[in-house]
Amino acid sequence: MGWLSDPVLSTMLYWQEGDLASLIIHELTHSTIWVTGDVEYNENLADFIGDEGALLFMRHHYGKNSKQEKKFVEANIDNEVFFRYALKSTKRLDSLYKSFTKEAIEKFKKAKKDTLILNIVNGLADIGLYNGAKYAKRYRKKLPNNAFFMNFMRYRAKQDDFKKEFYQVSKGNLKKYIQYLKNK
Repeated sequence: MGWLSDPVLSTMLYWQEGDLASLIIHELTHSTIWVTGDVEYNENLADFIGDEGALLFMRHHYGKNSKQEKKFVEANIDNEVFFRYALKSTKRLDSLYKSFTKEAIEKFKKAKKDTLILNIVNGLADIGLYNGAKYAKRYRKKLPNNAFFMNFMRYRAKQDDFKKEFYQVSKGNLKKYIQYLKNK
């Protein structure tokens, strides 16, 4: 679209309002706060601020406790459960890879990896998502790859740290938190 340095694709305009707000705020965060040489920190921070900012947007636009805000919050709860599961699954995959010896045959490694990923996907139905079966069905069609799992490390691994800091230093005030980060 040409407005932001990272692409916002035209198909994204069909996203739910809160998700689109989160994406735009995520991208704007990069132009406000950027720590050179630490992509994981920057992406995790931008995701955190994007999510918090989108919640504020929904409250401002529709009103606190509106049905739109509640729907956004419920979807974010599902996302959080999914993200935590994906992060744990990433660690399971990492442990599997570390268990391989140099002598292990590639076919053996791939079979072990595919079996674990299929178990992870099947486990989606049981992690307490509103519609876990839908997630499992989507990922069963084409098993996720390493890049899928690594994205959760890049974008979601530090969310708890940011949330804790957010409430400690600004008592949940996003504007104060951003100012704090800029001065850090």
